[in-house]
Amino acid sequence: MTTPRAILGTTVSAVLLVCACGGGGGGSGTTSTAEDGVLRVVALDTQDFDADGYRVAAGEVTVEYQLSGFQNHTLVVEGREDELRLEVENGGTDSGTITLEPGRYILYCDVAGHREGGMEARLLVGSSGKRPRPAPKGGPIGVQAPGIRRRSRRAGATRR
Repeated sequence: MTTPRAILGTTVSAVLLVCACGGGGGGSGTTSTAEDGVLRVVALDTQDFDADGYRVAAGEVTVEYQLSGFQNHTLVVEGREDELRLEVENGGTDSGTITLEPGRYILYCDVAGHREGGMEARLLVGSSGKRPRPAPKGGPIGVQAPGIRRRSRRAGATRR
């Protein structure tokens, strides 16, 4: 006969196992930085990109767009749709270049219904010649919440 304690233990173990395995979509809060001067964006058949945000240096940006799946997707920059439009299908790849000034942009798929389904991501363009700094979690770049002191690596020490 199985005791209630054994059933509870088995249930808790199963829940922990499922949580540990995770899941989550491709763009689950991640940010990708361009490497070797090439911004790589992967489109997923779940109407999502592989990251929620991307970072590049200002100037001429080479974008490599790859499809992980079979559904047709496009990639455009909001407000600059006539300057760059990449299209992929059946696991294909497309690439192009666009010149961008420092600032914030939105990348999205312009296939009907895809953007509305969540297929968009942020693009942060930093000053030319500099790699953009990673954004701190929970706030805008370079802004520290009032009244909060940063802790050094030594326990208990604070920076002012």
